[in-house]
Amino acid sequence: MRGTLLWGFVSLLLLAGPGCKQAKEKPPVKPPLSAQQTLLTLYPRANPDSARWEWDTDGYFEAHFRLDGLPHKFRTDSTGRYLETEINVARRSLPPPVQDTLQAQIDRAHDASIFRVRQVSVIHFADGHTEYEAQVRAAGKWRKRYYDDKGKQLREILPKKG
Repeated sequence: MRGTLLWGFVSLLLLAGPGCKQAKEKPPVKPPLSAQQTLLTLYPRANPDSARWEWDTDGYFEAHFRLDGLPHKFRTDSTGRYLETEINVARRSLPPPVQDTLQAQIDRAHDASIFRVRQVSVIHFADGHTEYEAQVRAAGKWRKRYYDDKGKQLREILPKKG
C-alpha cells in the first residue's frame, strides 16, 4: 500500500512539474502580417519565421528573436504599430552614468549578496527615447529598475503577486 501511494505521489510530481513550467510561458501565436512587416522594416536582418511570437495580456504582440547574438523582445500593437524593442545586453555596455548609479546602489548595500544585478536591457521606444532596465535584488525581492541615459532612476516595479 505504501509503495502504491509513494509511486502515485512521484507520478503526480512528474506530471505537475512540466505543467507548472509551461503555465509561466505564454503560448506562441501567429501575429498579423502587419506586425511581421513592422519587424522586418525596423530589423531587416531579423527572421520573423524563427521568432517566437506571443500575445501579451497588456494588448500587444511580442516577438522574441536573436540578432547579432543578443536576445531581443520586439513589441507591436494589433495593427502592427511599433511600440518598443528590449535588448538584453552586458552591464559593461550600459552608458557610464547608468553603470555608476548601479555601482553606487551596490556600494550603499554594503554587501553584494543583499543587492544583486541579474540582467540588464536597453529599451528603445517608438517615440525615440531610450531607457535602461536592470533586474535587481534589493531588500530580499527581485524588482525592475529603469534609468535614463544620465543614470537617473526613473521608476521601480516590484513583481506582481499572483
